[in-house]
Amino acid sequence: MDQVQILIDLTEQRRVFNSVLLASFVVTAVDHFHTFPAEVRLVWPRQWSLVKVLFLFSRYLPWIYGPLMINKDVASQLELQECRPHMIASSLTMMTAILLAQAIMFIRVYAICGRGKKLLCWLIFQYIGIHAAAFAFLILFHMSFQYIPSPIPSIMACLPINPDTSKLATVYAILMASETVILIISMVGFWSYRQNTTRLLSTLRKDGLVFYVLLVCLSIANLIFDAKPPKPSMRFMLSTPLTISHSVLSCRFVLHLYKITESETMSRLPESSTDPKSFIQFAKPRATTDTKWVAVHTSNPSSSTTSA
Repeated sequence: MDQVQILIDLTEQRRVFNSVLLASFVVTAVDHFHTFPAEVRLVWPRQWSLVKVLFLFSRYLPWIYGPLMINKDVASQLELQECRPHMIASSLTMMTAILLAQAIMFIRVYAICGRGKKLLCWLIFQYIGIHAAAFAFLILFHMSFQYIPSPIPSIMACLPINPDTSKLATVYAILMASETVILIISMVGFWSYRQNTTRLLSTLRKDGLVFYVLLVCLSIANLIFDAKPPKPSMRFMLSTPLTISHSVLSCRFVLHLYKITESETMSRLPESSTDPKSFIQFAKPRATTDTKWVAVHTSNPSSSTTSA
């Protein structure tokens, strides 16, 4: 295949990819502005904790890797040997966004399943093992690219060709397997507390199920589009929506949880109570898992000593 045909194919692929990229970030911007008041009210005043740090990184990291994803297509100043590191950096930043978003859901599973030491050890092992493998195969995928000089160096420095898409498919398969295991563990936890019908546990069930179903579907779609795309230009087009979905869904999960726990705590206050410090007296852990989670996440932000 001559360079002209390669350029035509790559240009069409970039057009499709960048259109999906733009649409994904429009959705992110709309979601961000829609939920920003809730973020300011429910997250910002809280003392620093693991969940707050993960939330803020998941929330704002898309605005870092977005420009990186765009810049890699128009970085005409790069030398040919710099193209691969530039591509790897943008992809690893996206994978980091997925890693941070999934950490929130791992913490959720730990909370709803009783906070046992054995479960904690397994979740840490799974989290580190799964994401280390995903990072490794992602790097192998990028190492499989061949880079040739661009016929239009004033617009882009190089052309990436001939990737081994099986490596990227392995990344999606690993993520999908991890999400499936977490879903199974979640269902076991829900079954253990099936008699508890509080609004908080109902939220954990529904939001968690929606989170995993959507992400598994997107992972399957990525596998299909990367291995057997309807058109060559549609390959890789769903990688950004998958990453964006991780960030948006995990942040919405945290905000929704904070809203529910805030309203439940307020409903327990005496009507005559106006002391904001009285929030904390209703957050004492009892025998059920839902109140353990409340104890971690619902105390008044200004006086909370929580950590996730």
